[in-house]
Amino acid sequence: MGNTSIGCDNGHYGIKLYGGLCSQSGKEKCFTIESRCRIGASSKTAFGQAKTDTMSEREFLLETDGRQFTTGSLQSEITTFAEYPHSALNRVLVHSAMHQAGYSGQSVELVAGLPFGQYYSSRYESGINVQLVEGMQDNLQKPVRMLNEGFEEIKVVGCSTMPEGMAAWFSFIMSEVLEGGKIKPKSNLERMEQATTFIDIGGQTTEVVTVIGKEIQKDYSSSLPYGSHRVLEDVRRYVLQNSDTCSSISDTKLKQGIKNGSLTISGQKFDLTPVLLESRLKLVDKIRAEAGSLLSGISGDIDNLNLIGGTSIDLYEFGFKGWMGAQLLEDALFSNAKGMYIFKKYLAG
Repeated sequence: MGNTSIGCDNGHYGIKLYGGLCSQSGKEKCFTIESRCRIGASSKTAFGQAKTDTMSEREFLLETDGRQFTTGSLQSEITTFAEYPHSALNRVLVHSAMHQAGYSGQSVELVAGLPFGQYYSSRYESGINVQLVEGMQDNLQKPVRMLNEGFEEIKVVGCSTMPEGMAAWFSFIMSEVLEGGKIKPKSNLERMEQATTFIDIGGQTTEVVTVIGKEIQKDYSSSLPYGSHRVLEDVRRYVLQNSDTCSSISDTKLKQGIKNGSLTISGQKFDLTPVLLESRLKLVDKIRAEAGSLLSGISGDIDNLNLIGGTSIDLYEFGFKGWMGAQLLEDALFSNAKGMYIFKKYLAG
């Protein structure tokens, strides 16, 4: 049995995995978890309660570098620091996601991603930030042991890296199809020749990547410092300023409130609808202003303007629908991970 190829969009706020089509069902193998991890074992995991939870609610205890980490914990560490790609937190979250997605006991080849602004650097002759790219690849290949029962070690036998956006382009121009019980690649030749811009809105940044002639156009590509964290912090300030008892609140609790549109703390209920509307409109305005300015020189030449990333799904109806012909891709959440997988399996030399 050969190695398993996995596209891994390993972001600050979430880990998205893509492993291709299943030859039996024809369904895509997609999986995602939030980037929630704490250093050490939580009391829940320590007392073994995780065994009775559903998979999506479970806490997982893992060990690497002689230290224990718990993923899925409400008490999670901050992941929005600069060294996150090189960190044990990133490594542990990726391994936890792979175990939960059903890759336990396998040898895998990962393709991971970095934002456009981090992947490229003028400090290197190649134009690529070699230290960051190679450092993340080495980091993800270090061994991680799952301590929960019923899981076998996953060996990462190879790891490569792609700039996000370019990865999404591969999923835009190529896909897998199931024909006669066999999985085959299918290319869209028309899209291959078109000028396409991807606006990838994530938790921490927004990546604007333009591909023309099968190459990234750096003059019309950039990383913008806007993402869903802006909405999260606006909601946090609103709750703390209006709460009678609360002095701090976890990101996990806030995300639940954002999803439901309301939040209850110590019996005090907060309607988050007004602050969410204002914050989302403000975020869309900022992204549209800077992305529009960046693309103004080629706006008439862009054939496709595609919105991808988890936050783009939340923001599409708040000002992106119809803007410059923008379209929300059907696989918006997994576009990067899917493109990484496709490149590795069918296009890499």
